[in-house]
Amino acid sequence: MDSNTPQNFFSLVNRLRLALSRFSLNLTGFTQPDCPPVLIASPGGVASTALIEHISRFVATNSPGDRDGLKHTLYPPSNAQKVILITGEPREVASSIRRRGYLGIHSAKMGSPLGVLLWGDLQQKHFEKLVRSQQVNFSTKPSGCLVLNYEEALESCEKIAVFLDLPLDDFCESFPPRRERRAM
Repeated sequence: MDSNTPQNFFSLVNRLRLALSRFSLNLTGFTQPDCPPVLIASPGGVASTALIEHISRFVATNSPGDRDGLKHTLYPPSNAQKVILITGEPREVASSIRRRGYLGIHSAKMGSPLGVLLWGDLQQKHFEKLVRSQQVNFSTKPSGCLVLNYEEALESCEKIAVFLDLPLDDFCESFPPRRERRAM
């Protein structure tokens, strides 16, 4: 077993509990109590933490550490006003997450009990499907959603500033630089 799969029975139960609770939210749609005015989501592995930390200097956002459970959601909350999805090519995203040992927990956060139970290449292929589903779910949100690929996200300070009605000069002056991805 690798770190993408639960290491013991209690870890498995906790991941399944998380996956099932998120799954039930995904079935019914959900309204997030105290939803921040700006929500930044991602499947993981696409520099969303750096972007959340930067944007949060200008406007309230969801937690960069996912303490509020909004960073890796499969669907945006129905009451989210402005939403940014940072995503990428599903195979590259899944490879990045797998390399760092987060496939199982990110599958759980996206509401997939199956992704918790699978392992190896099957788990990665399943996560790729979750990434594609997340892309569709966010891009079909009726209004207030900006979908950016990883490759363009950290070079889109103007697009993001305009979308969020932020002061262009201040926002872009300290925008985080893009780092090269490590080999997969």
